[in-house]
Amino acid sequence: MKILLLGKNGQLGHELLGPRLVACADAALAVEGRSAREIFGSPDDLKLRSSATLFAQVSPDGSVFHRLLEKYFGGEPDAATLRLLAASDASSARRDP
Repeated sequence: MKILLLGKNGQLGHELLGPRLVACADAALAVEGRSAREIFGSPDDLKLRSSATLFAQVSPDGSVFHRLLEKYFGGEPDAATLRLLAASDASSARRDP
């Protein structure tokens, strides 16, 4: 998946999807005293971390996605997601002249 599909010209920039995504992330941040696993169960807690990692990559520091990672995952993005993004970037660079 190209990271461009996520940023201001993708899901985050979409007039309907972007605000809904941010509202959902804000709602998760509003929960106190529970872990991501307690809120979402497994494997959805893992999906949250991966998604927050993806969207944090195309969002300014301090975004709702960075705050999700901080609150529920000790500020640590999902390593597997970052590896996939790096591999995708490397693959794209080889194809682009």
